[in-house]
Amino acid sequence: MLCDDDGEAVNRGYLKSHLRFKPRRQRVKAGRRTIAIMVGAGLYLAAFFLPAANPFYGPADPSFPPWTGHTVFRAGWAHIVKWEKPEPFVGFQIVAVTSWMANPSIWLALGGALVGRWRLVRLFSGVGLILALLPLSIPRFADALAGQPGYWAWVGSVVFLFVVSWHERIRKDCKRAART
Repeated sequence: MLCDDDGEAVNRGYLKSHLRFKPRRQRVKAGRRTIAIMVGAGLYLAAFFLPAANPFYGPADPSFPPWTGHTVFRAGWAHIVKWEKPEPFVGFQIVAVTSWMANPSIWLALGGALVGRWRLVRLFSGVGLILALLPLSIPRFADALAGQPGYWAWVGSVVFLFVVSWHERIRKDCKRAART
């Protein structure tokens, strides 16, 4: 309670109405948010340990094991940090770096889900989905990635976040329409 110099309460009605704790209404129940984060992050982390890419750009060869998601992640990071001079493989570098940028987008989408900002989740997971699917447009990369479960777990994490964010949008719109 605030007091003036004489010890009297100052504008007590104002204090009651404006300074009382008003918790912000949650947009989504914590259970849904928790499920979105756990499934999205779980798929993303599973992709680190599953076979994610065939480093020899072709059909799977039993004599050469595919790279795990962690190896692909490190290779993409190495291309970002140490950009080589233009070589015949410059196309590889561009595709690798562009698709690697889906990772920060997925992280930001997970962060948006953590705080319940579903518009941000839609934005970042949509960008991440485009970046993650970009290598499939080039046949050489499609052959290296399409048959690998780690790649699809990685893409699945961003697809799941994108679908959940749209579901929350539709749910919110239905509630708004029911009120009017």
